[in-house]
Amino acid sequence: MTCSLCRKNKDLKESHVIPQFVSRWLKETAATGYLRQGIQPNLRKQDFSTERLLCGDCENLFSKWEKVFAETIFLPYLNDGKREFEYSDWLLKFSVSLIWRLGVSELNGFRNYHPQLIGELDRALSIWRDYLLDDIPMQETYGFHLFFMDYVKDVQNGSLPEGFHWYTLRGVDGTLPANDSEVYGFVKLPAMVFFSGILPRRPSKLKNTRILEKGKIIASKQIVSNRVFSEFYFDRAQQAWAMTEKTSGKQIQKIQEAIVNDPEKSLKSHSFQVFLAEQYWKFKQEAG
Repeated sequence: MTCSLCRKNKDLKESHVIPQFVSRWLKETAATGYLRQGIQPNLRKQDFSTERLLCGDCENLFSKWEKVFAETIFLPYLNDGKREFEYSDWLLKFSVSLIWRLGVSELNGFRNYHPQLIGELDRALSIWRDYLLDDIPMQETYGFHLFFMDYVKDVQNGSLPEGFHWYTLRGVDGTLPANDSEVYGFVKLPAMVFFSGILPRRPSKLKNTRILEKGKIIASKQIVSNRVFSEFYFDRAQQAWAMTEKTSGKQIQKIQEAIVNDPEKSLKSHSFQVFLAEQYWKFKQEAG
């Protein structure tokens, strides 16, 4: 079969669209030790789904950038509270690889729903592919951004949708947000979002979020005022929570049993802390 990246006829591996280090962290920090996803909340999983996208050589190429990102940004941010990060070209490579593999995975479905934008998506995927292979520098200036998320303590002029913290701090998601004339790349990991322009190529009203060939990113100085992104994000959080509400009583009982069997682990877990944040906001908004 043909590798989606190098286009060589090789044996293909089971490739993760969302890197495997994310599932490991979620399991390690969960009260139950399992993964659950919004579209199938009754199914406990040990790993994310995979697709036959890449050959072994290209998998190894991506794994190199994944490892640096996990060790330099992902784990220090989530586990150690680090909020400032220096980076070189590996962060842009990782970002492009993340949204490129999402785009390749969703290409056929996107072609059916947004045929007027397929040319822009095809062009972006081709340019990103060449960049990832080091065949050429980035031919066009696409804006790739990384947003860091955290607990929300207060909201001006509004409220948070139910499940906002769960989606923000524990949720994993990826899609190509699009309307009749715009399309973007969106990959969400726990407490962070990768967002890229496709059309337009450079999203506006985003401050201190742009990923360059090298630089420093400071979570506390980021400002996201892009209306399209904000509206999409809130809607996505609401959709995810609506799906998790379908969790059956049997599965809720299994979760409760896991907490009873190991209360110390459960009370210290990241998932329990996020649960407390959800309860706080639910009480706050019901109290008016």
